[in-house]
Amino acid sequence: MRDEPFKRLKIAVLTRHFSPKAGGAERYAMALVNAMCRHHEVHVFAQRVEFAPDGVHYHLIGEPLKRPRWMNQWWYAYKTWQLTRVGFDVVHSHENTWHGQVQSVHVRPAWLSLLAAAQASKGFTAWIKTGWRYLGLLISPRRMSYLWLEHRRLHPKFGKQVVSVSKSLEHELHVRFGLDAAHLSTVSPGVDDTTDWIRAQGLERMSQAQLKRHARERLGLNPDRTWLLWVGNDARKKGLVTLLNALNSLPSHVHLMVVGQARHADKVLRPFKAGGVSKGLESRLQFLGSLSDVSMAYLASDVLVHPTLEDTFGMVVLEAMSWARPVCVSEAKFCGIAAHLHHQDNAYVFEDPLDSAALVRGIEWVLQADNFERVANAGLKWSKTQNWASKAQAVEAIYLKSRDLKASVVFQSTQA
Repeated sequence: MRDEPFKRLKIAVLTRHFSPKAGGAERYAMALVNAMCRHHEVHVFAQRVEFAPDGVHYHLIGEPLKRPRWMNQWWYAYKTWQLTRVGFDVVHSHENTWHGQVQSVHVRPAWLSLLAAAQASKGFTAWIKTGWRYLGLLISPRRMSYLWLEHRRLHPKFGKQVVSVSKSLEHELHVRFGLDAAHLSTVSPGVDDTTDWIRAQGLERMSQAQLKRHARERLGLNPDRTWLLWVGNDARKKGLVTLLNALNSLPSHVHLMVVGQARHADKVLRPFKAGGVSKGLESRLQFLGSLSDVSMAYLASDVLVHPTLEDTFGMVVLEAMSWARPVCVSEAKFCGIAAHLHHQDNAYVFEDPLDSAALVRGIEWVLQADNFERVANAGLKWSKTQNWASKAQAVEAIYLKSRDLKASVVFQSTQA
């Protein structure tokens, strides 16, 4: 972060789950808070806090309505609106709320995912399907709630500063909502220096080979196997089924660790069990669940495989690269980070994440000794340009723009 030539800001950060186990959006918010609190007064408004750096003020929001989720979203939005209306220079929301001058968008808005298929339909049958889709939206309080909240946070007339996590998502937001360059920008995720983590763990005297063996022992992994790593909370969306098909065709010494909630994993595994191949395959799988710190898994792995079907950025890919692990990732139309990567240079990029044979070819190519070292080193070099300090500076500039705009609006209203 820069030296402070300006007033120390009082910042409210809205994120329902301030937890490293929740997902990439939450880790993004946590990393920014960790960087911002060194220079500003930061207040976090969350329903769950499982990460608490010093110097941050925490405000727990109750959950009287955990289910349905859309009702809880309304409750959280209302309570944070009450608590942050006055007293803050900037309110930065990572949630679907109608308030907050700065709005970070981490996933494709419902306006895009729910309506895109309907708008693309053609022909009479498609017209009928489109009508049913819109009718389904109108009679669903859940979907209408999300659409209304997104309208309030993203429509240009409300004057919010909208921050996208990738250029591809920025383009979609510009096309759908008509946001201009003055109100729309991209600040992609960053990474921390892994040497700081190694030093904090007291492992700085270990060689890379010793670090990998140590991590595998800590996680209960066979140290003599080749370990692929998959990280995600949604087994279907993040391509676990394709990866399992690929694993079944890879040599038996290649194993897979699965990190995250991996929702739908049982359904993903069912076809393998039905096919009678699960016994051999399951012996090569290690489900580690949600980890409060994924660093040990990155350290224990050989290759990160991320055949995602939809990821606005793909934070886990960048994190793996920062640990000098080669990555296999879906191309840019499926995963935003791939727009910054170069195939067979600093990553292996899949054109079709549903093509398990292509995954096999890519993984085998990366595991070749010459390719492995070259891709890992190139990825590490690029990741060092994506540090959280520079990302925090970019967000800080947006805060200042938002604060100045807020001050201008207040001044004009008092003059009127």
